Amino acid sequence: RSRGVVIDDTYGFAIPDMDPDYRVKLPTIPSILIKENNEREEIEEFIRLYYVAVTRAVRRLYLVEYDIPAEKVPCVFPVTLDTLREYQGGTGGLFFCALDHEPFPDPLTGKLLYQAEHAVIRKPELIQKKAGSVTFPRFTQERRILPEMITPSSLERPHMEPASVRFLPPLFFGANRGTAYGTMMHALTEALPDDREWTEDLVRAAADTLGCTDSLTPRATADLLDFGHSDLYQQCRTMQIHKEYPFYSETDGRMNGSIDFAAIGEDRIILIDFKTDNKTPAEILDFYKDQLNAYRKVLHTAWPDKQIDAYAWSFHNRCAIVIPG
Repeated sequence: RSRGVVIDDTYGFAIPDMDPDYRVKLPTIPSILIKENNEREEIEEFIRLYYVAVTRAVRRLYLVEYDIPAEKVPCVFPVTLDTLREYQGGTGGLFFCALDHEPFPDPLTGKLLYQAEHAVIRKPELIQKKAGSVTFPRFTQERRILPEMITPSSLERPHMEPASVRFLPPLFFGANRGTAYGTMMHALTEALPDDREWTEDLVRAAADTLGCTDSLTPRATADLLDFGHSDLYQQCRTMQIHKEYPFYSETDGRMNGSIDFAAIGEDRIILIDFKTDNKTPAEILDFYKDQLNAYRKVLHTAWPDKQIDAYAWSFHNRCAIVIPG
């Protein structure tokens, strides 16, 4: 499907009608036919998969459905195939429709298959049977508005304090060179292997793979090799390294994101966040300590017994900045 053109193996392809006056796209008879055919095929595929799932039950099958609206259900009603079909919707209704045929005996036990037991349902959750009453568990958690989703990057200090802003910065059109450089350095760090010493040839090969050879300067290559030859990275190589490590946390509100670099050892974790701006080490510590400590807290939730050392690696300064906890 591209630009409104729909294609079907049976009916060929269809193009929507365009109204040039109102600039709107209108359906045509062939496009409606193909859409309905696709929906029918999707329903048929769903029924096939649903049949496979239901028939895998050996002794007992649980069907989880939504509550029947109170205004549509009498206070007490007998449970039969007819009432189940009447009040049950969704996949449960589809299942009970399949019970409409004549029951047949199980060749092993002699019991009739696809035969519904008669019971009496009393609202809201009491089912009376011959053996007594059974209470079904219900989801009772109150509905609530989820807290705002934040990212550790949002915890960075603003680059311009409101009191210090006296003019609007000039507008630059085109790609942001600083952002492109930072993206390239992060991508190369992720692409370079951890089981070999980093060399200029490895850096160029990674750049070729990523398609950023033209942007790779001698300075950028030297900055990458400085990190690859650093004592900090050599320590990480003795651990299990994760790059661009995704996470989701609900410890304090909801937070998601990805960690640039985390090396996990037996009793220690080294957390590294790469920085490509030209701030001084003191400025990097001031601007990014809250962000790094948010990463640290996420890792501590997963590994509470491990020591977590956090660093910001500055490619501009070619050094690691320790982030105090």
